[in-house]
Amino acid sequence: MRAHPVFYGQKCPAVCFAVSSEFGSRFVIPEGNPTTKEGVYLGRLLFYEKALSANNNISCESCHNQKLAFTDGKAFSTGTDGSLTARNSMSLANLLWVRNFFWDGRSPALEDQARFPLTDPHEIGQPLSESARKLNKTTLYPPLFAKAFGSSVITEDQILKALSQFERTLISAGSEYDKYLAGNYQPTAQQLKGVAAL
Repeated sequence: MRAHPVFYGQKCPAVCFAVSSEFGSRFVIPEGNPTTKEGVYLGRLLFYEKALSANNNISCESCHNQKLAFTDGKAFSTGTDGSLTARNSMSLANLLWVRNFFWDGRSPALEDQARFPLTDPHEIGQPLSESARKLNKTTLYPPLFAKAFGSSVITEDQILKALSQFERTLISAGSEYDKYLAGNYQPTAQQLKGVAAL
């Protein structure tokens, strides 16, 4: 699974995305949060940052592990307080094309979606104001936020924007199915049965 920005063949935003045409061109990059190299880099660091959690013990990656297609492989995820969430963690692959988030589709934007797990007391469990305060006290993050957003004063909104920029780059291109669609792979008989069932 790719975890970096690439190009897709239409007018290129600040960072370009490239995937096969089978993925379609209806991807979503909000005007107010263009994807930049600096923003993606910062978002990747924040994705693994345990200081975003109330007990400094988990990060986004705790429930979205790259080895498990950015899920945790569990029926119910474990939050910062040790309790189980009501649902399991969805994969973060290919969010660039998603228009409604969560199992019930209640969130219309990735930036809005990220707020819920970050602040839910049974997930990461920390107010974004506290996350911003903790990050502002570090030597690492203020210069990185300045590069990504033009100010070294870290805000709640910038945390959400950076995480969203990184998550949009988690693209699952290059699978055997992708190669099959492009005419570059001959599936096994069993795989063809799966394709026929689609």
